[in-house]
Amino acid sequence: MSHEEQQGDEGDSMGISLVGLVCFGTVGDSTSRHGYAHAFTVTLVLDLELSLPATVFVPPLRKAAAAQTAAPGA
Repeated sequence: MSHEEQQGDEGDSMGISLVGLVCFGTVGDSTSRHGYAHAFTVTLVLDLELSLPATVFVPPLRKAAAAQTAAPGA
């Protein structure tokens, strides 16, 4: 596994942990359907808020990283 792949896996793990933390933190001690529905809604909004900027910033970063690996002397 390359260093870049390992960093990607660590980022994925952190994202999953963050979403789970927010979801179950929002549920708290609630056992009602409303509590779970509210937690799902909050988590979905968080996921969208994190995904939209990623679609803007990730492609240029990948392109820059590919250009660096293509030109090792640069």
